[in-house]
Amino acid sequence: TTTGLYVSGNLGVASSSPSAVLSVNVSNANGVTPALNITSATSSLLFVRSDGNVGIGTTNPTTRLHAEVADAQSTSLVDVLKVSHVMSSGNAADGFGTGLLFRLTGVAGTHYDQARIAAEGKGSGSSGQLVFYNADNGVLIRRMSIDNDGGVAIGNGAGYAGNSDTPSNGLIIEGNVGIGTT
Repeated sequence: TTTGLYVSGNLGVASSSPSAVLSVNVSNANGVTPALNITSATSSLLFVRSDGNVGIGTTNPTTRLHAEVADAQSTSLVDVLKVSHVMSSGNAADGFGTGLLFRLTGVAGTHYDQARIAAEGKGSGSSGQLVFYNADNGVLIRRMSIDNDGGVAIGNGAGYAGNSDTPSNGLIIEGNVGIGTT
């Protein structure tokens, strides 16, 4: 026995020609009108506004993706976002990891990678480093890294900071350093 609604094919909500398994047309709504709200018994799990803002754990997404955890924790860190890179085969090599890429797209559709924050594995992948990149003439260059033992390297990418290793429990700065200068 089948209960509920069963649709074989695409389902359109306010759409006479659905283009996907579920098509919701909110073209006549203003920017804060709910387009989709998936809830549990007590709260919203996934909320999509008609302007494209998506809320996870919130019905008031103020950015394109807004994830929120509401709980009584006041003494512990709560992970709100997890970014993973899963290997399908082989062994992890130095530099294996995952990151956040910041990209601008021009009017003509040209993409400009501007910066990256990455977590890169070392060896088998059980140790890692946090690495910061920025673009120079369209090429992302390693500018700073924090190693698994706490060592920090800062530089222009051509020397020490451009390597995959940082100093052991120390700091190396490649280039000029000014303290209290302009």
